[in-house]
Amino acid sequence: MSKTLIIWRHGQTDYNLGRRVQGQVDIPLNERGRAQAEAAASVLAGLPISRIVASPLGRARETAETVARRLGMAVELDERLKERNFGSWEGLTAEEIQAGWPEDFTSWRDWGDPNPERTGVELRREVGERVAESWREHAGRIVDGETMLLVSHGSACTQGVTAMLGIDPSDWFGIHGLDNCHWAVLQSSNRKPGWRIMGYNLGAEDTAIR
Repeated sequence: MSKTLIIWRHGQTDYNLGRRVQGQVDIPLNERGRAQAEAAASVLAGLPISRIVASPLGRARETAETVARRLGMAVELDERLKERNFGSWEGLTAEEIQAGWPEDFTSWRDWGDPNPERTGVELRREVGERVAESWREHAGRIVDGETMLLVSHGSACTQGVTAMLGIDPSDWFGIHGLDNCHWAVLQSSNRKPGWRIMGYNLGAEDTAIR
């Protein structure tokens, strides 16, 4: 039997709606985000979840609590599951970033990593390493056959999944970010890299959840 990790992105916020970079700014869910979380929770609460771990940022914690309430469980918080730190860009739109940091915007758009010394933006590799470290550590605390729910953020989930597959997130862009309140399913494997994707960008609208 395998261990299962459900990687769940939080529901919508006003920054998501306005296409602003959130990063580690603590933005709450908006009404649509809360409705998304409740709809997804009605599906996820039917799975054999044994633990719930979330980023401490309010939008992720509130999303996690929609499932926790249904299951009568507590949400554990882990700082390593916070969103990518976007430094000086947090709260800005792509147009504002391009106007203020044209060279770094191009580097971010084409290669994923602007110059961190100028922008304060955390590198994709660094995000992937800290998130994957957290997931592996928590996975070590469940047994084969158990399922864990891990609630985080758009970039953090993307880089974390990439790192779990043994790929450097700064060099590979093969998966799109999860939509708000959608999730990925990873299962442990005895073959390298130790984890495999069983489902990606699943949501409450999907009739078959694997």
